[in-house]
Amino acid sequence: MRFLQCIAFLIYSMLVGLQPACSESWRAGAASAIITPDEAMPMAGYGSRDRPSDGKVTELYAKALVLEASNKSKAVIVTLDLVGIDRELALEVRQLIAETHALNIERILLC
Repeated sequence: MRFLQCIAFLIYSMLVGLQPACSESWRAGAASAIITPDEAMPMAGYGSRDRPSDGKVTELYAKALVLEASNKSKAVIVTLDLVGIDRELALEVRQLIAETHALNIERILLC
């Protein structure tokens, strides 16, 4: 749930604070949020590892970019410092962004 709250806040903060980009016909906003879990967790990509994580070297982030064209259509790109998320969570995150900010879900990309 913390993950979804971070993503929702991230998108909200970008949409309310869009700043002009290099051209008057486009606007862009960017933001980031820390998504590092508070508790130890199993780590993806370590098939032989038999215990959860035991600390951190750096924070994990969700970063987003919102682009707005001169016709006011918007697109959102969200990158996650994760190996991956399942299809159900990706759809849930995209639906939350779409509903919260009145965006077309096809214009929301998770990486």
